[in-house]
Amino acid sequence: MVRFDFNEDYITITKGVFSRERKTIELFRIKDIRESRPFFLRLIGVMNVELITSQKFSRYTTLKGVRKNDFIGILRQNILDQRYRNRVHEIDS
Repeated sequence: MVRFDFNEDYITITKGVFSRERKTIELFRIKDIRESRPFFLRLIGVMNVELITSQKFSRYTTLKGVRKNDFIGILRQNILDQRYRNRVHEIDS
């Protein structure tokens, strides 16, 4: 079982049935979003979303089976809002 909860501050990913693992990603730490839609996922209207973050222990996180809607647009807007609210500026070297 995999469940991800999304709100305006962070994404929480919970995995497992008997033994649970929980990962929380603050939105302002997300650096890039990658979307993939293989053929068999397009047939059922879902996609995989890979989040590239600046967190030490979870640089790459994949959200599998996300419904194809405006999820990425809403996520990007919330990331920008969180960066503005927390005064976070990204500098690439």
